[in-house]
Amino acid sequence: MKRRVFVSVSLVIGLNLVSSLPEPGATAAAQTELTAEKRAAFRSAKAVRIAVEQSYGYVRGVSLPFEPVARRLFGYVGLKGATAPGEGPEIEVKIRAIGEAESSQFRDILGQGPAATLYTKAAVEGEITLAGPAQSSYTRSFRGRHSVGNLILEKKGTSVYRDRSGAPYQEAFDAEESFVATLVNLIRDIYGLPPLAAALKDESEAIRQHAVGALATTNDPAAVEPLMGSLRDAVPIVRKAAARALGALGDARAIEPLVTAMGDQETSVGIEAGTALGKIADPRASQAAVAALQSSSGKHTRLYATVALKQRKDPATIEALTAALEDPDGDIRRTALEALSAFNDPRVADVFIRMAKNNDTWLRRQAIMTLARIRETRTVEPLLEAVRDSDTDIREMAIRELGERKEQKAIPALVGALSDQNWGVRMNATSALGKITGQTFGDDVKKWQRWWEKQKKN
Repeated sequence: MKRRVFVSVSLVIGLNLVSSLPEPGATAAAQTELTAEKRAAFRSAKAVRIAVEQSYGYVRGVSLPFEPVARRLFGYVGLKGATAPGEGPEIEVKIRAIGEAESSQFRDILGQGPAATLYTKAAVEGEITLAGPAQSSYTRSFRGRHSVGNLILEKKGTSVYRDRSGAPYQEAFDAEESFVATLVNLIRDIYGLPPLAAALKDESEAIRQHAVGALATTNDPAAVEPLMGSLRDAVPIVRKAAARALGALGDARAIEPLVTAMGDQETSVGIEAGTALGKIADPRASQAAVAALQSSSGKHTRLYATVALKQRKDPATIEALTAALEDPDGDIRRTALEALSAFNDPRVADVFIRMAKNNDTWLRRQAIMTLARIRETRTVEPLLEAVRDSDTDIREMAIRELGERKEQKAIPALVGALSDQNWGVRMNATSALGKITGQTFGDDVKKWQRWWEKQKKN
């Protein structure tokens, strides 16, 4: 079955709104500081009153859930909705927002139908103003954008986006730096960790995802437990964000949950979990990754364990990584080799001396790159052999390294390389010979040959 691929051939501004809202950058520059006094005043409030103004120009039928999202988030703080004046100190939250749709001319490259105007991009921007007790006031701006990808167009079809009202406003509303993320971060800055932990159970995927991201920035050990719970979230993007956040916090309590997450059916989650495990400084993280590599029957878990070990660069894992070079899975072997190439260790030299003779060109390249860094006598012979390798990049790498070492044993091989069919190899050989001998014959092969014959006789 042929896939339909849509190509954008021109860009048209789908909606041009005139608004009293300042540019987001200008708002951010002009807003007053969120001082300790303001935070204390906002925290003293017992109720919240929310007012929303949203406009989409002359587009009808679009209304984003600013009020219900704000009410739920402030509910996690413990604020009830204000219903009448005089109920006690309250915060008034004013949300002003505008939405824009942008259109592009799309043409099906398979020729199935004429070009179509599709509203596949949307932006939502505005500001959140908090007015609280003691005349405290604070404003923060937001701006989110979203563009529909080709795969989504193929899945949903184009009819959804033929009208401005079908533009991806909700996705822009949920995006990074848009309303949801901005309000979550604002609540973090005022109220700290507890409401964010509560928001991890919210019905909205976007709220849960942004709450995870906000928790990662608190550097609070109390964030670890709720984030570990989010590794079991129903939505992969939230699980992935939780793994990334736990890696950022670097707490050893997350080791076992991350090892479990490396077996996640969603590839992106497993990779993120392995990367996060690699960032935890505790030595037990290395031990856990090695155990997963050696004992797991699932190739994905073994691969992500290898990713963790590559990230850690722990000399104690060299033996395990060396053993992984025999793994039946090619991706695991390659990742293990990449991990080993980061070590300047005598044990690693033996591995790469063997790999320098492998039939796999990529493996030989890695081997020569690593042997070039391990400046031991026993690495000279593999480099000399590499001067005659079938791969141009390998020949050039070996020649450059022999020149840097000023290795006298390399002279015959380098003189021979002056006749190589590849210009880069010849130029590198000329440079290397000059460094080793101090002679200035350039690329004159005959002069170098005569000089070398004379040296051999002497």
